[in-house]
Amino acid sequence: MKIFFSCSTFLLVLFAFEVLADKTYLCTYGQDERVISVIYQDQQQQVPCEVRYQHDGMTEVAWTAQIEKGYCERKARDFVQQQLAWGWSCNDFSTQLPKSSDDSSQQIVDYKQAALFAQALSVMSAFRVRVMEYYAMNGEYPLSLEDLDLSRADMRDSAYISDLTVGELGSLYALGGAELGEEVIIRLAPKQTLGGMSTEWRCHTTIELISDMRCEHDDELHFPGSW
Repeated sequence: MKIFFSCSTFLLVLFAFEVLADKTYLCTYGQDERVISVIYQDQQQQVPCEVRYQHDGMTEVAWTAQIEKGYCERKARDFVQQQLAWGWSCNDFSTQLPKSSDDSSQQIVDYKQAALFAQALSVMSAFRVRVMEYYAMNGEYPLSLEDLDLSRADMRDSAYISDLTVGELGSLYALGGAELGEEVIIRLAPKQTLGGMSTEWRCHTTIELISDMRCEHDDELHFPGSW
């Protein structure tokens, strides 16, 4: 996959960073998630545009177009097809949005919320890796961000989560960003399976999501230190 970086691309990334993706694909493989998004600088003109690829806690700008309409959409679709060929399951949230119905407005909100939630999970993926690295080296889960050589103060500058910390048994807790809602709590909890040969991450959240998200609703969930 080619990654293009230029001054114009960098400015476009900054401009679009706070904007919800105009087209969002969520791809999953077991407990892993990838998000492929198309973002327009001008939604009516649909150019300039960029295709962003979020995986393992990282975000890459895969393709950009300044003039050619449809280029970013085509590249995103082709990349999704490649994910499917690799065995991933992908959902296109943008095409699932209803065009007209009595409750279409609420459904649109639900799918936008799901897209933002998927982006928050993608941000948390890098921390899952750090937790498992710590477990492999120490035989126990970290008790705090400091155990991972991270600072709580550095967890508050993301567009998709407003805070993050480590809780019991290596669980990761995050608060949603401004668009998702800072009252939204997400918990990813590791569970040893297959005699300790594998780790599965269980997701719980305080909001009710569409079924595709594979995250259980839990009204009793609390962010550590907020009791």
